[in-house]
Amino acid sequence: MSIIDASLLIICGLFGAYALAAAVEYGIVIKMFARDSVPRRMFTPLWEVTNVFLVFGFTGLAILFNGALGSLSRQLLGLLVVAIVSLVIRASIVLSIFYVRSDDGAPSWLVWSFGIFTMLIPLVFAAAGIYLLTGQMFWQSLLGVVLLLTGFAGLSAVGLNIVNRQLVKGRQHLVAQLAAVFWLILLGSILPIIVLHTANNLSPTGLLLLALFAAGALGLMLLDFLHISFIKSWQALSLLCAAVPSILAWSDRPYLISGHLSLAKAYGAASYGSAIVIGLAIMAPLILVGVYLFVRLLSSPVANSKIDAS
Repeated sequence: MSIIDASLLIICGLFGAYALAAAVEYGIVIKMFARDSVPRRMFTPLWEVTNVFLVFGFTGLAILFNGALGSLSRQLLGLLVVAIVSLVIRASIVLSIFYVRSDDGAPSWLVWSFGIFTMLIPLVFAAAGIYLLTGQMFWQSLLGVVLLLTGFAGLSAVGLNIVNRQLVKGRQHLVAQLAAVFWLILLGSILPIIVLHTANNLSPTGLLLLALFAAGALGLMLLDFLHISFIKSWQALSLLCAAVPSILAWSDRPYLISGHLSLAKAYGAASYGSAIVIGLAIMAPLILVGVYLFVRLLSSPVANSKIDAS
């Protein structure tokens, strides 16, 4: 494996961590939209650990593939503007909810706006990733539409299963399980079929891995249902969610932008790649601590103060 490949996988790993954290946000927001009370502790500053992974990923992309920035900025400027504006609006809403209206309670329209922008931001970045994979905006091809639908389904399914992981029965548990099955069917069968029957540069090997992992996750869900699993289904879904960006990026290799720009032409100095690899190795313990704190946040006792969209 070359330094280019290693650097690409590291960046995709950061985006995978972002996807997993964004999925948790999706689960919380969906519960909020369903008018289930959401503990205020889920909206503490640790929430922003999600965007830390996002910043790390884009910083690595800008440094390692600086030769591609001109092409990327021209094609993705609109999407990036929407994403940045949405991030600013969401941050403003958070400040309003927790610092301006913390005592009186936020109006429902403000909470709903917060939820909508929270769900929009990862989808916009997913649309940018789809352009890298297909060389087209997502609305220009059936593959792009299916990829975006798969991303939305995955974030929703994984988020619901993580947030409801302590439930073993009831309507919420059933909805989370059905959402996961729908996502795994999209990921493991419909998406590979679309790839094989449309014009694209994606390698079938990566899609085969997705199909195998999706089948394995379905098997673990069945074992979990029978109470004989050695790993919880929500854990398997979480691992798959974090792995999807790396698998898709590897399927597109040797391109950074499919069919338009190869990794070799886009790559900057190899020393930058070495610096990123070494830096990530040094930062790995800090990232693990952040993940640990995020997990502890979700598993800590429910606080009395709650937020809902009613």
